[in-house]
Amino acid sequence: MYDDKVVSKNKELTAPFKEGTSVGHMAVSYEGDDLGYITSGGEDKLQVALVTDTGVEKTNWFVLMMRGIGGFFGDIWSSVANTVKGWF
Repeated sequence: MYDDKVVSKNKELTAPFKEGTSVGHMAVSYEGDDLGYITSGGEDKLQVALVTDTGVEKTNWFVLMMRGIGGFFGDIWSSVANTVKGWF
């Protein structure tokens, strides 16, 4: 289960976030025969916290602008290359 305060509806983290941010927990369940060590009273012990191992800073406006420009010209180049490939 993800923490709705930290993770978006698309299951994505939005920068910035710090190292060690708790994003939810993972629960382990077993629906087979009783193995003796997974008991119905031990569900609280079968959860593991999901924590980020690195932090991420928010990108500044200049880097975002350069990514946009690079993506624009990259798309133009791909279109031209695909057109030329189509001729042969």
